Amino acid sequence: MKKLLTYLFILIQYSAFTQTKKNSFDFKKVYDIEMDKEQLKENTNAWMVKTFTNTNSGIKLTSTDNLIARGTFDGVFTDGLGRKNLCFFEYIIEISFKEDRYRLTLGDYTIKPTDKDLLNVAEWGMIQPVDSINEFIRVHSIFFKKYGSLGEYYIKKRLNNPKKVGKQMKKQRKHFDFIQPQILAHQKSISKSLFNYLEKRKESDW
Repeated sequence: MKKLLTYLFILIQYSAFTQTKKNSFDFKKVYDIEMDKEQLKENTNAWMVKTFTNTNSGIKLTSTDNLIARGTFDGVFTDGLGRKNLCFFEYIIEISFKEDRYRLTLGDYTIKPTDKDLLNVAEWGMIQPVDSINEFIRVHSIFFKKYGSLGEYYIKKRLNNPKKVGKQMKKQRKHFDFIQPQILAHQKSISKSLFNYLEKRKESDW
């Protein structure tokens, strides 16, 4: 029963993710491969076991047509002084199966800094940059309010000062542009790893 409730919790979380507005980190692609549905799922399951060895990663939900897991990988982000800081990224991976094809979906990315005191800085770099000043102020006002007095201070000193908003927009985009290539590179690596593994399994099948 406990295991079933855990699966349901993950599914609800994932359902919420799929209904949110897409950002630059979302990845979805369909691949054609000569392998029946059951073989695809069995071989993909084996790939997941080998690939996601972290205790926080691995398969969280499995059904006839899908495998859903939580993945992690190490990364780096920059702080307000431009220094590099260690972190790791968490994300949801879903693989759906049909005859002779599968769909890989990656999304719901979050960042976890090694230094927990830098959580607000790390998460700030994950926000999708916008070109509209009004939209920037709206999004960042919501973001920083959750940090209490520190966030309120930021809003009053930065977002309410027209001279500083443009500077903050450039600064935030710089943090985002440092993080984004790491995530895109990892998506490419995951995509290639799974496809190559399935291709090898196809060749070895009797």
